[in-house]
Amino acid sequence: MLVSEMTAEADRIATAALKNGYRKAMTTLLERCTFPPLTSFADRAIDSADLSPAMRNVLSLLGTGTPEPVQLISSWEPPTFDTTEDHISNLCHHNQEIVPLGVLNGLATKLSLHGYVFRQGDGQNDLYNPCLLTIIDSGAPRKISVICLGTVLGTGTAFDRDQNVWLYSPTMTIDDTIPNLDGRAGVVLRKGEVGSFKKIIIFHEVYEADVTVVEDEDD
Repeated sequence: MLVSEMTAEADRIATAALKNGYRKAMTTLLERCTFPPLTSFADRAIDSADLSPAMRNVLSLLGTGTPEPVQLISSWEPPTFDTTEDHISNLCHHNQEIVPLGVLNGLATKLSLHGYVFRQGDGQNDLYNPCLLTIIDSGAPRKISVICLGTVLGTGTAFDRDQNVWLYSPTMTIDDTIPNLDGRAGVVLRKGEVGSFKKIIIFHEVYEADVTVVEDEDD
């Protein structure tokens, strides 16, 4: 074998070893490394047991050439009011924050549980926790303390203390909102009901509404 051929073969082996070693390193990171929680209410000083979903996808792409498969759960049971933030955080950590809500206007509708809703502006109009839902009930305003779950079709969703899931269409959203619901809120899951693609979404109650963020007294 000529020296040039031996050099080329050595380079090929070295390149293959580097690529294999790089992929092994990425998959090892994916399996063993930790990453701080990304949810707004999480304690960033404490490492979670899992990487963030975005980082896991990056490492999976680098290590295997494909992103991690997302396994959508078949049904979703809303948590109690006091455990909602922990529920969202746990789902985000395990890359399971996309859950089924039901069939709306003939379409399978998913809920993205990430605890906030972006709106137009420099952040001053965004919705995050805790929130106050004000509805006009029989001509009079009624205030309900709620937790913002996330988004569906660009529409903010909220969760009240009676374990009802509301859909709310705020103004100035970045994405399209649910048709005929602008500026209003309605209950789509009552206490004890679960979200799934076998469920037809029916608005049990609809009100003129507004949602505001409850600011910290120290702000």
